[in-house]
Amino acid sequence: MPDFRLPNARADENYTTSLNSVLTNLGSVSFLDIHVPENLGLSADLDAGTLSGSPASAGDFEMSLVYYKNTEVPAREYTAKLSLLVVPNPKSLWKNLPSDATAIYWRPDEACSSVAHQKFSVLAASKRGRSHAHVGSFRDDDYQHVLINDWVIIVVADGAGSAKYSRRGAQLICDTAVQNLSHSLMDDSVLVEAISVFQQAQIETSPSLETAQQNLHSILASKLGSAARSAEQAIQQELAQQSNLQADYKDFSSTALIAIAKQVSFGFVCAAFAVGDGAIAVYQQGQAVSLLGSADSGEFAGQTRFLDAQSVTDEAIAFRTQFALVEDLTALILMSDGVSDPWFETDAQLASINKWEAFWSELVAAGAIATEEKLLAWLDFWSSGNHDDRTIVLVRPFQINA
Repeated sequence: MPDFRLPNARADENYTTSLNSVLTNLGSVSFLDIHVPENLGLSADLDAGTLSGSPASAGDFEMSLVYYKNTEVPAREYTAKLSLLVVPNPKSLWKNLPSDATAIYWRPDEACSSVAHQKFSVLAASKRGRSHAHVGSFRDDDYQHVLINDWVIIVVADGAGSAKYSRRGAQLICDTAVQNLSHSLMDDSVLVEAISVFQQAQIETSPSLETAQQNLHSILASKLGSAARSAEQAIQQELAQQSNLQADYKDFSSTALIAIAKQVSFGFVCAAFAVGDGAIAVYQQGQAVSLLGSADSGEFAGQTRFLDAQSVTDEAIAFRTQFALVEDLTALILMSDGVSDPWFETDAQLASINKWEAFWSELVAAGAIATEEKLLAWLDFWSSGNHDDRTIVLVRPFQINA
């Protein structure tokens, strides 16, 4: 009985192979019957000469194939043995161990939320990475958002995996920055006037455009910088209050993406302060993408910067604050590097409208822009080698439905 090895399959993934391409040394044959192990999840189309399906489990499997040779008269039946190796699906190798709910600073392993009013809708989701779930460690990402005085305020923070209390650092950054900006933007008359002056100077190509731009940037830097400073101070205060932990500031290390947006008469204003990796993007479908911040590099390859006293000096705040005024907006998107790294592998890709179009199409196809639950489910996407915590926040004009 001849023995043939089929191409390897992977458990829980679609599989199709041509029997003819495997049995090439038998010449021209026709297939009469095949015996496939029960519950393997594969079936044969003997007329087409294919074996297809989705293997239910990993392992070594054998099948017997009955055939006759088309050139042989009278025809007689032959039997061949087919061997198939089904390798495990990589996803099945990852454990999902709960984090210790009794530990200090514990937070749920995943979270999602939404909010909407007449100007904006916000969807947010955060999921513990597979690398953390595999060993039962904590979700170090966090986020916070609020709508106040027609402004939407969003903060995403990615706690350093090497810092034992970074989840608390991320939480303090999000909560404190949102609280600070909520108070600051209650009276936004000076800021709104500066936005209007800058926009008018743009329309008129006025000689005062540069001055108007500098003034608007200065006001935005003041507000966003104040929020960043308050977050850095909150971590310092936590250290003082929790002296029994014998920790230092680096134990609370976290990135900080702080953004605000508002709909104005001519369109939308979006501004952000950023420390560390991840991404903040003003996305205009089919048109353009504007990045409000660039990834920071640490002292060594693969490292990033974290919010600290050096990142909230006057000079640093001015450098790290960016804004964009656009006539139309598909979404303001904030994401931790657990999302940006697998989708945008280089700085060039992060700046590519084509990559953002593909990214947005994926979100739409998955229904992830519809509800926070679907956005959270989408965060479970598979990307080999990318298993960090994942957090994403989508801010869209309320009238946009897709």
